[in-house]
Amino acid sequence: MKSLTFKTLDGRTFSGEVKNGAARLGSVASRLAGRAGLSGTFELVDREGVSLDPNLPLDDLPDGEEIAIASELTPA
Repeated sequence: MKSLTFKTLDGRTFSGEVKNGAARLGSVASRLAGRAGLSGTFELVDREGVSLDPNLPLDDLPDGEEIAIASELTPA
């Protein structure tokens, strides 16, 4: 089974195993963002700092992937 870890900028981590590989990254991340207290929009970033598409199926992510969930910055 594939495992994923989501991290918030304040250091909290949420880890789990993928049960439904067809689920979209954004649907899982939105539930986790709610638990983490992130309101509004947020961005998903991989270890290399690349933004991830929320429509990406979980099966397309590498096993053990670490994804940062950050509040999306808006231009001033």
